[in-house]
Amino acid sequence: LNVSHSRFYDIPDIPESLNVISAQNTSIRDLNFNLIPALEGFQRVELARNPWNCTCRLFLVLQSLKHHIDFRKALCGTPEFLKNRSVIDASHALNCSIMVEALHSIEQKSSQVTS
Repeated sequence: LNVSHSRFYDIPDIPESLNVISAQNTSIRDLNFNLIPALEGFQRVELARNPWNCTCRLFLVLQSLKHHIDFRKALCGTPEFLKNRSVIDASHALNCSIMVEALHSIEQKSSQVTS
């Protein structure tokens, strides 16, 4: 599915039969956690050159999809103090690694309890 260079603000409903989505140069600024299961089934998700709203929550979603999305070229559109910085740099500026480590620790404890 190729919706690049369009005015999409969200990733549209995606048929399960697809394995690649290209949504580059759109107006997508954020990804929701509820998209993770759908996007995990894709071989490749192209989301570069969108005006990302760089928050730790966005970084957590992208981190969850790191095997499917190459976000090394993703740049922040907002907040203003992070504009044109890479999403990865922004995650360091926002100290998102603390949140990622805490989430990973919770997931480990949760899996130990259910085992």
